[in-house]
Amino acid sequence: EADALAGQARIALRAAAERAIALGSHDQAVTLLRQALTVTTDPAETAELHERAGEMASTAGRLDDAEAFLLRATELDRERGDRTATARAIAALGRARLTAKRTDEALAVLEPAVEEFADLGGDAALVALRSQLARGYMLTGNGLRSVEMADRALEVAEHADLVPLLADTLITKGSSLGDLGRLQEGLGAIETGVRLARSEGLMSTLMRGLNNASIYQGEIDPSACLDALTEGFALARRMGQRYWGYGFAIGIGYTEIRLGDWDHAVAVLADALADDPAPV
Repeated sequence: EADALAGQARIALRAAAERAIALGSHDQAVTLLRQALTVTTDPAETAELHERAGEMASTAGRLDDAEAFLLRATELDRERGDRTATARAIAALGRARLTAKRTDEALAVLEPAVEEFADLGGDAALVALRSQLARGYMLTGNGLRSVEMADRALEVAEHADLVPLLADTLITKGSSLGDLGRLQEGLGAIETGVRLARSEGLMSTLMRGLNNASIYQGEIDPSACLDALTEGFALARRMGQRYWGYGFAIGIGYTEIRLGDWDHAVAVLADALADDPAPV
């Protein structure tokens, strides 16, 4: 009877967490997932809950919590001998570290994992690892390596209809092309990723695409840059994505200063700081 009650509680807590995520309450979702872990004994489900909690903690801007959850998910998956789940958890850990600006630490797990799990072939977990490694290379200024790794991920993602990975990796590739001075080509790839993300309701990917597009649009059309940032900022606020909200606020502030609207720049930045951003 106790096991049955624990099972019912676990199902209810997971459902409540998913509802919180849909409503943009990512902090609440993390709390609910923590509670679900207290009534979960199955190793596979425990690992899955840690991974989900880590992803939501990262989205909420709770970067140290995200790291702890995802490290534990990786450990549990390795202990179970589930290579696909391990690869997926490492990809999530790499993503969280890149989001936290812990780029060297992200590369330290992503590079060996891409080699370790190369035999997974067309599995989405390997595509995710390659996609995050491409992002890591992009963030460290290794544009050519980033494009090469992104293409390896895109070839599989396109043919397997892995739209979330396809959209996200297109944004990475486009960003690296922009860094290499191929602005129009890069913006074309980013805009395709944004279009896919918008059509599929991939809000985090959409915000990332709007953010990255604004960087390269800023060199061509500051007004279009501001439009992308403003859309992203409103979306981040609506979805409760604190990390992206801070990023867009900084972008709006910088762009408004360039355009001469200092008062609005200061107002946006002051409002963002009042939300108690986590240091990165």
